[in-house]
Amino acid sequence: RFLIVRGIVWTQAKNVMLLLAGLYLAPLVYVYLDMLAASVLLWAVSLPKPARRLAPNPPEGSLLGPHNVLGASISVFICLVTMVVLLLLLYAQPWFIPFHTNAELHNWQARSDNYEAPLFFFFTTWMMVDTAVVYSAGHLFRESAWRNRPLQLAACGICTPVVLLVLTEHTVFNCAFKVNCDQATYLRIHTAFINNFLFPYERIGGTEWFGPAQSTTYPPSFRFLVLFVLGMGSVVHH
Repeated sequence: RFLIVRGIVWTQAKNVMLLLAGLYLAPLVYVYLDMLAASVLLWAVSLPKPARRLAPNPPEGSLLGPHNVLGASISVFICLVTMVVLLLLLYAQPWFIPFHTNAELHNWQARSDNYEAPLFFFFTTWMMVDTAVVYSAGHLFRESAWRNRPLQLAACGICTPVVLLVLTEHTVFNCAFKVNCDQATYLRIHTAFINNFLFPYERIGGTEWFGPAQSTTYPPSFRFLVLFVLGMGSVVHH
C-alpha cells in the first residue's frame, strides 16, 4: 500500500504542478525522491518481524480488498487535502509571485526557479515518510514501527536534509535543490565540481536565472507555517 499511495499522490502532485504553472522540481529533487527516498523507505517498511502473538483472523489477502482500498483511499485523501492547504497558504502570501514561463517542456532548469516547486518538494518528502510510517504501524500481524529501527533511521535520514533546506537559505546546498535560493548563489555554483558527474539536465547552478524575483526564499514565518501544516497532517493521518 505504501507504493500505491505514494504513486497516486505523487502522480497527482506532478499533474497539479504542470497544470498550475507548468513547473518542475529541481532535477536533483527527482533523484532524491525517486531513487533514494523511495528505495530506502520501501526496503525499511519490508523489515518488521511478525507480531509476537497470532492474530485471531488472517490478514486480508488482496490489494483490492475493502480494508486495503479504504485505508489507501483515506491516506490519499488526507495527503491531497494537505497539499491543497499548503498551496492556498502560499497563494495567500503578500510576497508570493506566481510562476509563468514559455520555456520548452524539456527545459527542466527553466521551470524550477520559483516559489511553488520547493513547497511540492517539502510536501512529497513528508507524504512518503509519513505514509511509510503509517503502513508500518504493525497492529495485529507485524511488530510496530517503534520496533523497526531501520525505518526510524531511514525516516530521520530522509527528513533531516529537507528540514535543513527549510531552515537555511542562500547556500550551495539550498541552490542545488532550488530551495530558499537566490540568483547570485545559483549563478555562482554552475562551475561546481559535482557537475562533472551529473547529466546535463541534472547539473546544479547555471548561467541564467528564471525565477520571478531575484530570490525565491521563503520568510521564516512561512517556513514554520509549512512545518506546522505538515505536522497537523501527520496527526490526522495517524
